[in-house]
Amino acid sequence: MTEEIQECYRTLDLDPSASPEAVKGAWRELMKVWHPDRFPDDPKFQKKANEKTKQLNDAYQRIIAYLSGNYTESRASANAKAAQEAAEHARETVAAERMQEEERQRERARRQERDRQRAEALKQYREAAEAGNPEGQFKLGVMYYNGQGVEKNYAEAFKWYRKAADAGIPEGQFNLGVMHYNGQGVEKDYAEALKCYRNAAEAGNSEGQINLGRMYRDGQGVVTDYAEALKWFRKAAEAGDASGQSHLGTMY
Repeated sequence: MTEEIQECYRTLDLDPSASPEAVKGAWRELMKVWHPDRFPDDPKFQKKANEKTKQLNDAYQRIIAYLSGNYTESRASANAKAAQEAAEHARETVAAERMQEEERQRERARRQERDRQRAEALKQYREAAEAGNPEGQFKLGVMYYNGQGVEKNYAEAFKWYRKAADAGIPEGQFNLGVMHYNGQGVEKDYAEALKCYRNAAEAGNSEGQINLGRMYRDGQGVVTDYAEALKWFRKAAEAGDASGQSHLGTMY
């Protein structure tokens, strides 16, 4: 039901649920009350009665057309509806843009906080690394490798991974192997990668075990040896590594 039809019911002092008989009855009663012939000696009231009866007739005709399924919305009502829809769309657009801007502001704040935390972490890791702390050396290498809080620098990452590896950090050995394998910060060297992966694997690092197994399987830096590949995949799988379990499955 349009707003125009609802207004017609209000003109006849009726609820929109009123029956056609009730609509007709209300219209007749109001027409009796406002009939211009009741005010022959009062031009002011007669003018008002003419306007009122015109409104009553118009409201009655529109309701009857609506109830019979022949109602056509007036141009004024259609324009008003279109304007209302346009205004609603504009409000929704403004609200959406405001929400997007608020999200952008939150994201900027999150990014600034993340940068602040990374800068603080970099400072602490550097202090620890330079003091000879192996874990700090490894973490500093990770930040240089990923460019977190500092410009990405494979040469620096390799240097600190090497220090951590020499101090017995298995993850340092593994990451050194990755850099030798990919030629990041150093010449690509499968033999060196194999050595680093072996050191990590023998120290119980499951990623090192998997990559060592892959090199034996694919004959990279070593003669192909499926038995050795199977052995290292099994060690990673038994340690609960999902990737190790997947690689182990492919060997059967």
